[in-house]
Amino acid sequence: SMQGSLRTRLWITVVATATLCLAALAGGGPSAAAAPAAKPGIITSAGQSSDAVMVNVLANTQLKLGLDFDPLVQAESLAGYRTLVVVVGASAKGLGAAGINEEQEMARVTALLEQAKAQDAFVLLMHVGGTARRGPSSNPLIEAVAAYADAMIVVRSGNEDGFFTQLAQEYGIPLTEVERIVDAREPLRRLFGA
Repeated sequence: SMQGSLRTRLWITVVATATLCLAALAGGGPSAAAAPAAKPGIITSAGQSSDAVMVNVLANTQLKLGLDFDPLVQAESLAGYRTLVVVVGASAKGLGAAGINEEQEMARVTALLEQAKAQDAFVLLMHVGGTARRGPSSNPLIEAVAAYADAMIVVRSGNEDGFFTQLAQEYGIPLTEVERIVDAREPLRRLFGA
């Protein structure tokens, strides 16, 4: 009967609407746009500073995001990853310990970014070392990563000269500034929808 099919249609609409509302309440919403950073994800370094280790602790020990961590990951090992977190900051000591120079690190990072782009992975640039991780060694790496980044989380003291603000505008990427490294937890959690 006509009435029966109308009732069925109404019922379907009600169920669909309720489902969407529940999804929205759960923070999922109808689109996945709320959590652009999908798993599996991996954290790496650009510059071999200890900052990458701190981000690893933040993401995995504290937030339990379950991301892999390899400060020296190579482009050919990126297959299957949907998110690449690049913690930028050059450390002469870190590079020395890894047995590589600035040119080799730049080559690795550039190849990694090219691969991330090729497999449509989400690239998150993080800079948490403040002013100490800026300057002639770090800046070229920051610029290289920014050109591929989908989002940036930066500790404010590293952006006093507006360097990241400028890059964010140039490439049209959202920039989140935080006071201290621990404050990066919330934006990280949001990005991964955790």
